[in-house]
Amino acid sequence: HVLKTIGGFEIEAGGLVALRGTLLQDGSTITSANDALALSWSLSAPAENRLLVREGSSPGGGMPVVKSFKTLVSGSGSPGMRRGWCRRVYEATGTGTARVQWTAIATFSDGTSRDFSVDLEDGTVSVIFETGVAGTPVVGQPGLMKSLGLPALCEVEGAVQTRSALSNGSAGLFLSRGTSPAEPVALVGDLAPDGGGAVWASFKDPVLAIDGETHAFYAKLKGSGVTTTNDGGVYWNVALGLDRKLAREGEPAPESGGAVWKTFTSLAVPGGATGPLLLAKLGGATTTTDDALFGTDTTGALRLLLREGVTVIGGRTVKSFKALGAVSGSAGVSRSFNRAGEVCALVTFTDQTVAVVVVMVP
Repeated sequence: HVLKTIGGFEIEAGGLVALRGTLLQDGSTITSANDALALSWSLSAPAENRLLVREGSSPGGGMPVVKSFKTLVSGSGSPGMRRGWCRRVYEATGTGTARVQWTAIATFSDGTSRDFSVDLEDGTVSVIFETGVAGTPVVGQPGLMKSLGLPALCEVEGAVQTRSALSNGSAGLFLSRGTSPAEPVALVGDLAPDGGGAVWASFKDPVLAIDGETHAFYAKLKGSGVTTTNDGGVYWNVALGLDRKLAREGEPAPESGGAVWKTFTSLAVPGGATGPLLLAKLGGATTTTDDALFGTDTTGALRLLLREGVTVIGGRTVKSFKALGAVSGSAGVSRSFNRAGEVCALVTFTDQTVAVVVVMVP
Protein backbone atom coordinates (compact mmCIF):
# COMPACT_ATOMS: atom_id res chain seq x y z
CA HIS A 1 0.00 0.00 0.00
CA VAL A 2 1.09 3.60 -0.67
CA LEU A 3 0.87 6.47 1.82
CA LYS A 4 -1.08 9.37 0.35
CA THR A 5 -0.85 11.86 3.21
CA ILE A 6 0.95 12.23 6.53
CA GLY A 7 -1.21 14.00 9.08
CA GLY A 8 1.19 14.10 12.01
CA PHE A 9 4.35 12.48 13.34
CA GLU A 10 6.69 12.41 16.31
CA ILE A 11 10.20 11.14 16.96
CA GLU A 12 10.57 9.53 20.36
CA ALA A 13 13.75 10.10 22.39
CA GLY A 14 14.89 6.53 21.79
CA GLY A 15 14.73 6.90 18.01
CA LEU A 16 11.32 5.43 17.24
CA VAL A 17 9.06 7.36 14.85
CA ALA A 18 5.26 7.32 14.89
CA LEU A 19 2.96 8.87 12.32
CA ARG A 20 -0.67 9.00 11.32
CA GLY A 21 -1.72 9.28 7.71
CA THR A 22 -3.93 7.95 4.94
CA LEU A 23 -3.38 5.37 2.24
CA LEU A 24 -3.94 5.96 -1.45
CA GLN A 25 -7.42 4.65 -2.25
CA ASP A 26 -7.73 2.14 -5.07
CA GLY A 27 -11.54 1.95 -5.23
CA SER A 28 -11.67 -1.66 -4.06
CA THR A 29 -9.50 -2.86 -1.16
CA ILE A 30 -8.65 0.64 0.14
CA THR A 31 -11.59 3.00 0.60
CA SER A 32 -12.58 5.93 2.81
CA ALA A 33 -13.66 3.38 5.44
CA ASN A 34 -10.17 1.92 5.93
CA ASP A 35 -7.60 4.35 4.55
CA ALA A 36 -6.60 6.07 7.83
CA LEU A 37 -3.85 4.49 9.90
CA ALA A 38 -1.04 5.05 12.39
CA LEU A 39 2.26 3.22 12.39
CA SER A 40 5.69 3.24 13.99
CA TRP A 41 9.10 2.27 12.78
CA SER A 42 12.74 2.28 13.78
CA LEU A 43 15.67 2.65 11.40
CA SER A 44 17.94 0.90 13.89
CA ALA A 45 15.55 -1.95 14.77
CA PRO A 46 13.36 -2.89 11.79
CA ALA A 47 11.77 -5.70 13.83
CA GLU A 48 10.01 -3.01 15.87
CA ASN A 49 8.24 -1.56 12.82
CA ARG A 50 4.53 -2.12 13.27
CA LEU A 51 1.02 -1.03 12.32
CA LEU A 52 -0.55 0.58 15.38
CA VAL A 53 -4.14 1.08 14.28
CA ARG A 54 -6.12 1.23 11.04
CA GLU A 55 -9.72 2.08 10.32
CA GLY A 56 -11.70 -0.99 9.29
CA SER A 57 -9.53 -3.37 11.37
CA SER A 58 -9.27 -4.44 14.99
CA PRO A 59 -6.18 -3.14 16.82
CA GLY A 60 -6.07 -6.37 18.84
CA GLY A 61 -6.64 -6.94 22.52
CA GLY A 62 -10.10 -8.37 21.84
CA MET A 63 -11.39 -5.02 20.57
CA PRO A 64 -13.86 -4.73 17.67
CA VAL A 65 -13.22 -3.01 14.33
CA VAL A 66 -12.07 0.62 14.46
CA LYS A 67 -14.38 3.14 12.81
CA SER A 68 -12.23 6.24 13.47
CA PHE A 69 -9.39 7.28 15.79
CA LYS A 70 -7.36 10.23 17.06
CA THR A 71 -3.70 10.29 17.99
CA LEU A 72 -0.70 12.64 17.71
CA VAL A 73 -3.04 15.63 17.82
CA SER A 74 -3.21 18.54 20.24
CA GLY A 75 -5.62 18.55 23.15
CA SER A 76 -8.35 21.08 23.80
CA GLY A 77 -6.76 24.02 25.63
CA SER A 78 -3.22 22.61 25.44
CA PRO A 79 -1.96 22.80 21.84
CA GLY A 80 1.69 22.85 22.90
CA MET A 81 1.54 19.69 25.03
CA ARG A 82 2.53 16.23 23.85
CA ARG A 83 -0.23 13.70 23.09
CA GLY A 84 0.08 10.19 21.74
CA TRP A 85 3.07 8.45 23.33
CA CYS A 86 6.01 8.52 25.70
CA ARG A 87 8.77 6.34 27.10
CA ARG A 88 7.40 4.90 30.33
CA VAL A 89 9.54 3.39 33.07
CA TYR A 90 8.15 0.21 34.62
CA GLU A 91 9.63 0.46 38.12
CA ALA A 92 7.34 -2.27 39.48
CA THR A 93 9.30 -4.90 37.56
CA GLY A 94 12.40 -4.06 39.56
CA THR A 95 14.41 -3.54 36.38
CA GLY A 96 13.63 0.10 35.67
CA THR A 97 13.24 -0.88 32.03
CA ALA A 98 11.93 1.92 29.81
CA ARG A 99 9.35 0.88 27.23
CA VAL A 100 7.62 3.08 24.68
CA GLN A 101 3.84 3.32 24.87
CA TRP A 102 1.67 4.77 22.11
CA THR A 103 -1.92 5.83 22.86
CA ALA A 104 -5.03 6.71 20.88
CA ILE A 105 -8.74 7.27 21.33
CA ALA A 106 -10.92 5.30 18.92
CA THR A 107 -14.59 4.85 18.05
CA PHE A 108 -15.51 1.29 17.14
CA SER A 109 -18.04 -0.40 14.88
CA ASP A 110 -20.23 -1.33 17.86
CA GLY A 111 -20.59 2.34 18.90
CA THR A 112 -18.21 2.17 21.85
CA SER A 113 -15.08 4.26 22.41
CA ARG A 114 -11.77 3.36 24.01
CA ASP A 115 -8.54 5.00 25.06
CA PHE A 116 -5.96 2.27 24.42
CA SER A 117 -2.20 1.82 24.25
CA VAL A 118 0.27 -0.27 22.26
CA ASP A 119 3.65 -1.33 23.62
CA LEU A 120 5.95 -0.54 20.72
CA GLU A 121 8.50 -3.16 21.73
CA ASP A 122 6.31 -6.26 21.97
CA GLY A 123 3.03 -5.09 20.39
CA THR A 124 0.90 -5.68 23.49
CA VAL A 125 -2.43 -3.84 23.20
CA SER A 126 -4.10 -2.64 26.42
CA VAL A 127 -7.41 -0.87 27.02
CA ILE A 128 -7.06 2.11 29.38
CA PHE A 129 -10.61 3.52 29.46
CA GLU A 130 -13.73 2.37 27.59
CA THR A 131 -17.43 3.14 27.18
CA GLY A 132 -20.48 0.94 26.63
CA VAL A 133 -21.96 -1.86 28.73
CA ALA A 134 -18.44 -2.88 29.73
CA GLY A 135 -17.45 0.72 30.33
CA THR A 136 -14.76 1.69 32.82
CA PRO A 137 -16.12 2.05 36.38
CA VAL A 138 -15.09 5.03 38.50
CA VAL A 139 -14.36 4.88 42.22
CA GLY A 140 -17.24 6.39 44.21
CA GLN A 141 -19.49 6.82 41.16
CA PRO A 142 -22.45 4.53 40.26
CA GLY A 143 -22.14 5.19 36.52
CA LEU A 144 -19.72 3.94 33.87
CA MET A 145 -17.72 6.01 31.39
CA LYS A 146 -19.97 7.20 28.56
CA SER A 147 -17.63 9.38 26.47
CA LEU A 148 -13.88 9.95 26.37
CA GLY A 149 -11.39 12.72 25.69
CA LEU A 150 -7.77 12.53 24.58
CA PRO A 151 -5.66 10.60 27.11
CA ALA A 152 -2.74 12.29 28.85
CA LEU A 153 0.09 9.82 29.45
CA CYS A 154 3.20 10.10 31.61
CA GLU A 155 6.36 8.11 32.36
CA VAL A 156 5.12 6.87 35.72
CA GLU A 157 3.81 3.32 35.50
CA GLY A 158 0.19 3.32 34.37
CA ALA A 159 -0.61 6.98 35.09
CA VAL A 160 -3.16 8.21 32.54
CA GLN A 161 -5.74 10.99 32.71
CA THR A 162 -8.78 11.58 30.55
CA ARG A 163 -11.91 13.70 30.31
CA SER A 164 -15.19 11.76 30.37
CA ALA A 165 -18.95 11.89 30.80
CA LEU A 166 -20.53 9.16 32.91
CA SER A 167 -23.71 7.17 32.39
CA ASN A 168 -25.14 8.53 35.66
CA GLY A 169 -25.18 12.06 34.19
CA SER A 170 -21.96 13.20 35.85
CA ALA A 171 -18.77 14.22 34.06
CA GLY A 172 -15.23 15.12 34.98
CA LEU A 173 -11.54 14.33 34.82
CA PHE A 174 -10.30 10.89 35.80
CA LEU A 175 -6.98 9.25 36.63
CA SER A 176 -5.97 5.61 36.29
CA ARG A 177 -2.75 3.93 37.42
CA GLY A 178 -2.04 0.54 35.89
CA THR A 179 -4.85 -1.88 36.64
CA SER A 180 -6.28 0.28 39.43
CA PRO A 181 -9.86 1.59 38.99
CA ALA A 182 -10.30 5.06 37.54
CA GLU A 183 -10.51 7.74 40.20
CA PRO A 184 -12.16 11.16 39.86
CA VAL A 185 -9.80 14.14 39.86
CA ALA A 186 -12.54 16.78 39.44
CA LEU A 187 -16.29 16.33 38.89
CA VAL A 188 -18.87 18.65 37.38
CA GLY A 189 -20.91 20.12 40.23
CA ASP A 190 -18.19 19.87 42.87
CA LEU A 191 -16.92 23.02 44.56
CA ALA A 192 -13.94 24.60 42.81
CA PRO A 193 -10.99 25.51 45.07
CA ASP A 194 -10.83 29.22 45.89
CA GLY A 195 -13.91 29.72 43.71
CA GLY A 196 -15.98 31.65 46.27
CA GLY A 197 -18.70 29.01 46.20
CA ALA A 198 -18.55 28.40 42.44
CA VAL A 199 -18.67 24.82 41.12
CA TRP A 200 -17.12 23.03 38.14
CA ALA A 201 -19.28 23.32 34.99
CA SER A 202 -17.06 21.68 32.33
CA PHE A 203 -13.45 20.85 31.55
CA LYS A 204 -10.97 20.80 28.70
CA ASP A 205 -8.48 17.96 28.20
CA PRO A 206 -6.11 17.76 31.20
CA VAL A 207 -2.33 17.88 30.93
CA LEU A 208 -0.08 15.57 32.91
CA ALA A 209 3.62 16.15 33.54
CA ILE A 210 5.90 13.55 32.01
CA ASP A 211 7.04 12.54 35.51
CA GLY A 212 3.44 12.09 36.63
CA GLU A 213 3.83 14.38 39.64
CA THR A 214 1.82 17.36 38.41
CA HIS A 215 -1.35 17.87 36.41
CA ALA A 216 -3.29 20.93 35.33
CA PHE A 217 -6.53 21.69 33.51
CA TYR A 218 -8.82 24.46 32.32
CA ALA A 219 -12.35 24.54 33.73
CA LYS A 220 -15.54 26.50 33.25
CA LEU A 221 -17.33 27.56 36.43
CA LYS A 222 -20.94 28.26 37.38
CA GLY A 223 -22.86 29.28 40.46
CA SER A 224 -22.24 31.86 43.15
CA GLY A 225 -20.56 35.05 41.90
CA VAL A 226 -19.87 33.69 38.42
CA THR A 227 -20.28 36.02 35.42
CA THR A 228 -19.17 35.89 31.79
CA THR A 229 -16.00 37.75 32.76
CA ASN A 230 -14.83 35.32 35.47
CA ASP A 231 -16.30 31.93 34.52
CA GLY A 232 -13.03 30.28 33.45
CA GLY A 233 -9.99 29.22 35.41
CA VAL A 234 -6.84 27.08 35.39
CA TYR A 235 -6.22 24.63 38.22
CA TRP A 236 -3.33 22.36 39.13
CA ASN A 237 -1.78 20.19 41.79
CA VAL A 238 1.54 18.69 42.80
CA ALA A 239 2.03 14.97 43.55
CA LEU A 240 -1.60 14.44 42.47
CA GLY A 241 -2.88 15.95 45.71
CA LEU A 242 -5.70 18.46 46.12
CA ASP A 243 -6.34 20.79 43.20
CA ARG A 244 -5.68 24.49 43.67
CA LYS A 245 -6.33 27.58 41.62
CA LEU A 246 -3.56 28.82 39.36
CA ALA A 247 -5.43 31.66 37.62
CA ARG A 248 -9.04 32.78 37.13
CA GLU A 249 -10.52 35.11 34.55
CA GLY A 250 -11.21 38.58 35.91
CA GLU A 251 -8.60 38.39 38.65
CA PRO A 252 -5.30 40.33 38.60
CA ALA A 253 -2.43 38.73 36.71
CA PRO A 254 0.91 38.85 38.55
CA GLU A 255 3.64 41.30 37.55
CA SER A 256 1.29 42.85 34.96
CA GLY A 257 0.66 46.38 36.21
CA GLY A 258 -2.98 45.84 37.17
CA ALA A 259 -4.03 43.87 34.08
CA VAL A 260 -6.40 40.96 34.69
CA TRP A 261 -6.79 37.50 33.19
CA LYS A 262 -9.13 37.65 30.19
CA THR A 263 -8.75 34.30 28.43
CA PHE A 264 -6.35 31.35 28.60
CA THR A 265 -4.88 30.25 25.28
CA SER A 266 -2.57 27.34 26.09
CA LEU A 267 -1.52 25.30 29.09
CA ALA A 268 1.44 22.96 29.59
CA VAL A 269 3.11 21.11 32.48
CA PRO A 270 6.83 20.47 31.90
CA GLY A 271 7.52 18.48 35.07
CA GLY A 272 10.64 18.93 37.14
CA ALA A 273 10.95 21.59 39.84
CA THR A 274 8.68 24.17 38.21
CA GLY A 275 4.93 24.14 37.65
CA PRO A 276 2.54 24.89 34.78
CA LEU A 277 3.19 27.26 31.88
CA LEU A 278 0.30 29.47 30.85
CA LEU A 279 -0.29 31.52 27.70
CA ALA A 280 -3.02 34.12 28.16
CA LYS A 281 -4.68 37.27 26.93
CA LEU A 282 -4.92 40.05 29.49
CA GLY A 283 -7.80 42.41 30.12
CA GLY A 284 -7.18 46.05 30.98
CA ALA A 285 -4.47 46.11 28.33
CA THR A 286 -4.25 47.29 24.73
CA THR A 287 -4.16 45.01 21.69
CA THR A 288 -0.41 45.59 21.53
CA THR A 289 0.23 44.52 25.15
CA ASP A 290 -2.38 41.86 25.91
CA ASP A 291 -0.56 38.61 24.99
CA ALA A 292 1.56 37.25 27.82
CA LEU A 293 3.37 34.05 28.85
CA PHE A 294 3.69 32.99 32.48
CA GLY A 295 5.57 30.24 34.30
CA THR A 296 5.08 28.77 37.78
CA ASP A 297 8.22 28.96 39.91
CA THR A 298 9.42 26.46 42.52
CA THR A 299 7.31 28.15 45.23
CA GLY A 300 4.11 27.72 43.20
CA ALA A 301 3.85 31.40 42.23
CA LEU A 302 3.14 32.55 38.67
CA ARG A 303 5.86 34.71 37.13
CA LEU A 304 5.72 36.82 33.98
CA LEU A 305 8.10 35.48 31.31
CA LEU A 306 7.13 37.40 28.17
CA ARG A 307 4.62 40.13 27.36
CA GLU A 308 4.18 41.87 24.04
CA GLY A 309 4.86 45.60 24.11
CA VAL A 310 6.38 45.37 27.59
CA THR A 311 9.21 42.85 27.85
CA VAL A 312 12.64 44.17 26.80
CA ILE A 313 15.37 41.73 25.77
CA GLY A 314 18.85 42.99 24.92
CA GLY A 315 17.55 46.54 24.54
CA ARG A 316 14.74 45.51 22.15
CA THR A 317 11.03 45.54 23.00
CA VAL A 318 8.96 42.45 22.23
CA LYS A 319 6.29 43.21 19.62
CA SER A 320 4.84 39.67 19.42
CA PHE A 321 5.83 36.09 20.15
CA LYS A 322 4.83 32.48 19.53
CA ALA A 323 5.04 29.76 22.16
CA LEU A 324 3.10 26.73 23.44
CA GLY A 325 1.37 26.29 20.09
CA ALA A 326 0.76 23.38 17.75
CA VAL A 327 2.83 23.17 14.57
CA SER A 328 1.41 22.04 11.23
CA GLY A 329 2.32 18.41 10.60
CA SER A 330 3.26 17.58 14.20
CA ALA A 331 0.38 18.82 16.33
CA GLY A 332 0.84 16.16 19.02
CA VAL A 333 4.43 17.11 19.89
CA SER A 334 5.36 19.18 22.95
CA ARG A 335 6.82 22.56 22.05
CA SER A 336 8.64 25.40 23.75
CA PHE A 337 9.78 23.90 27.08
CA ASN A 338 11.83 21.33 28.96
CA ARG A 339 12.03 20.02 32.52
CA ALA A 340 14.98 22.31 33.34
CA GLY A 341 12.70 25.38 33.58
CA GLU A 342 13.62 26.70 30.12
CA VAL A 343 10.93 28.10 27.81
CA CYS A 344 11.58 28.86 24.14
CA ALA A 345 9.68 31.38 22.00
CA LEU A 346 9.86 32.85 18.51
CA VAL A 347 9.96 36.60 19.13
CA THR A 348 9.43 39.54 16.79
CA PHE A 349 10.71 42.85 18.15
CA THR A 350 9.43 46.37 17.51
CA ASP A 351 12.47 47.04 15.30
CA GLN A 352 11.22 44.16 13.05
CA THR A 353 14.09 41.84 13.95
CA VAL A 354 13.24 38.24 14.82
CA ALA A 355 14.94 35.87 17.25
CA VAL A 356 14.48 32.54 18.99
CA VAL A 357 14.59 33.38 22.68
CA VAL A 358 15.02 31.11 25.69
CA VAL A 359 13.76 32.40 29.04
CA MET A 360 14.05 30.74 32.44
CA VAL A 361 11.22 30.28 34.93
CA PRO A 362 12.61 32.08 38.00
